[in-house]
Amino acid sequence: MNCFRLPKALCKDINNLVANFWWGQQKEERRIHWIAWDRICEAKSKGGFGFKELQNFNMALLAKQGWRLLANSNSLLAMFLKGKYFLLFSFMDAQVSRDASLGWRSILCGRKILNKGLRWSISGGTLQIRALDSRIFSFPSKS
Repeated sequence: MNCFRLPKALCKDINNLVANFWWGQQKEERRIHWIAWDRICEAKSKGGFGFKELQNFNMALLAKQGWRLLANSNSLLAMFLKGKYFLLFSFMDAQVSRDASLGWRSILCGRKILNKGLRWSISGGTLQIRALDSRIFSFPSKS
């Protein structure tokens, strides 16, 4: 789930199964839904139950993989993907090729979320990419 983009229909079906289990519905039996599904999916701090909308959660995990490619550019996976898919470009400028794997296409879908939360900054004379909100993404420790 954190490496591949799940189809929307599959996410909807899984959400329906979770909801039916939560509300105690069996086969054709109908139960009363005492609380809206949107409310159940709100964070606990906002009064919800903290359930995850599977489609949004999947996209967040794919964005996290993209963040790892940016933050850990010397990792084996980052070097492999750079050599195969974006040798002449940065990760943020990479394009989807016709022979791209499903995993690479999925990570690029998560890049759209990264674009909303990343900002360029100049620190010590070097251009760096930083998260708009440091609580969202964390940089690896320099140990």
